[in-house]
Amino acid sequence: MTAHYEHRPNPHRVLRRLSTGLETVDTQWKAYHRFVFRICTEHLSPSNDLALLALTVADEKEITGLISRLLTRADELSLGPDAVADLTSVAATTPAEPGTAAGTTQPAASLRRLQQVCFRVVQRNETLHPVVVDYITDTAEIPATSPPFPDIVSEIATLFGLTSEHTRILIALFAVEDIEVVGNMMHQATYRRQMRILSDVAEVDLAAFVRETVPGSPLERLGLLAYRGGRDEIADMSLSRPLLFALRSNTLDDLRAGLFDDTPLPQFQLDEFTLPPDEMRTCAAAIRGGHPLLIAGEPGIGKTEFVRTLVTALGRRAHTLAATNRRSESLRGPRFPDAEGSRFNAIRMAVNLLSPTDDVLIIDEADALLENLPVPTVWITNDYRMIPASALRRFGHVYAFPHPSVDTRVRMLSERLTPFLGHQAQADATRPESDTWTRNLAVRYDITPAAIDRTARIIAAELDAQELAPADVRARVAAYIDQIASGALAHDVRRLPTVS
Repeated sequence: MTAHYEHRPNPHRVLRRLSTGLETVDTQWKAYHRFVFRICTEHLSPSNDLALLALTVADEKEITGLISRLLTRADELSLGPDAVADLTSVAATTPAEPGTAAGTTQPAASLRRLQQVCFRVVQRNETLHPVVVDYITDTAEIPATSPPFPDIVSEIATLFGLTSEHTRILIALFAVEDIEVVGNMMHQATYRRQMRILSDVAEVDLAAFVRETVPGSPLERLGLLAYRGGRDEIADMSLSRPLLFALRSNTLDDLRAGLFDDTPLPQFQLDEFTLPPDEMRTCAAAIRGGHPLLIAGEPGIGKTEFVRTLVTALGRRAHTLAATNRRSESLRGPRFPDAEGSRFNAIRMAVNLLSPTDDVLIIDEADALLENLPVPTVWITNDYRMIPASALRRFGHVYAFPHPSVDTRVRMLSERLTPFLGHQAQADATRPESDTWTRNLAVRYDITPAAIDRTARIIAAELDAQELAPADVRARVAAYIDQIASGALAHDVRRLPTVS
């Protein structure tokens, strides 16, 4: 017999899922919880938490029979007067069979009342742990395999394109999150036993469970799993909060509500913004090309409103990532990663709910994603000047990576931009003297690889939209590079002194 745990689960919390009022859904979850209980009994010795789980999954008839058994064996089990009085109080008001009279005018005790009394008695009497576990194991109808999940599980699996294996793994982890006593037992077990229990609950082999839950796995890349620190135990891993909230509330609407803030319709027309036409054109090309766009400026000057207006003008739907997952904030606990770590997961989930051709995700207050981690890290940024000085001081060293040489810039410009010139121009580009236009650019501008890639993406987007002809690519490239040399991206393109 295992040692009596000090932790006392809150009976109201233990019964949370089973008292939602969603009768069909709760029946399905209860069948699954019974299956989880069966797996736990195969791996764990009777304990306080395992006995509480037995009571959680039991129905009224089973608990009534258990109470009768305990009262019959009260002396043998050394039950004290208080325990006998508690059990007798509910036994006297409980019909012998649900729905039949018991020879008393008092109403039948509810399942919740029966469970609460048994919780209290079991927690105070360690000798009852194996009795309760064995009785429920022997008398309850417990499925031998995982029963069907509620429809919300299938909806989530379809939405994210999950395999049946991935789905079963997620729901096994959900059991740890949703049933407090299961989480308690898992945290008391060794890491290997945790993995064996969860893999059996998910009905996959141990190697598959480990492989599909490591950082970088499909479930993590989809934002469905979150990690805190390392992954040395179950406490380091949890379902993402929006997913957990949707499973508990039984609706995808709450998954979306946990990820997105309301996005009001724009109040202005695009031509009401007095912005340089080239900037407007480039911003639009970036969005159409599916490339990230950063809008930087002081608070309150209309950045967000401009983005909403631009997105709407392009015929797209704007969705604003929630600054905090307010709808699921109450779910946060010590097992969850910090708020900004959760936000990274929210971004991964959000992009899987949106269409790359019809939707645009707006991440407002993006500076909040900068964070300091308690482990050695290497950060790569386009411009350290975008990082607050208070954050820079937390780095052990800041290294300014050098820009490429002129010859390197010529090669990168030619490789990335020559393909846009058209067939004849590409053929001409094979001649030794054909790099004149890219060399002129490389001599005139100290341009970074990132800026060259950005230029290529903008040109490709405009060609695809038939807003630019191949014959005009050279002029457009020169104009665009000159444009960004004077704008917010000037750190990537620096004008060099003219040499005569």
